[in-house]
Amino acid sequence: MPSLFVVDVPEYRPMWECAASEPGVHARHLGAYVELSFSDELRIDRRATGVRHAVWYSGVGGLRGATVVQYDKDALRLVATSPGGTRP
Repeated sequence: MPSLFVVDVPEYRPMWECAASEPGVHARHLGAYVELSFSDELRIDRRATGVRHAVWYSGVGGLRGATVVQYDKDALRLVATSPGGTRP
């Protein structure tokens, strides 16, 4: 399953909480990160998170089985690299 990793510090909490509130997104604490797992696509609206641009643009701690297709002032959108998040 593809995942987004966000550093588990208070500044990034609105990002992962917003993402985790979406259907099909599962959050779990993994060491110093929060892992957000999803099936096909994950979209986080920056305005919905309420974070400032500096926090927004430094929020991605890592990816597994996903590709960034949008990362701008409006949204972060990831898609699975292939069905189930595995590389072809």
